[in-house]
Amino acid sequence: MRKRWGAQILARIERQKRKQKGNGQVRLKLVVHTSGQLQSVSLARSSQNPTLDAAAISMARRAKPPRAPRNLKEGNYPLLVTISFQR
Repeated sequence: MRKRWGAQILARIERQKRKQKGNGQVRLKLVVHTSGQLQSVSLARSSQNPTLDAAAISMARRAKPPRAPRNLKEGNYPLLVTISFQR
């Protein structure tokens, strides 16, 4: 269940993607509450391109994570996601 929830969160983040100049991958560390509230977002691994790093963080902040499945204990859950940018 947690894996499926993580995939749903990533899909919502990906929907926020806008065209960027440059190629690269950004790894983000998210902390999401079971209510769907994004508690924090930070860089876990930079793309070495500050524009792409900022875009990925912005995408995560704009996304509206879904609520967690009911069988997950209420609380905050860490999640690592990778965002890929290609021209």
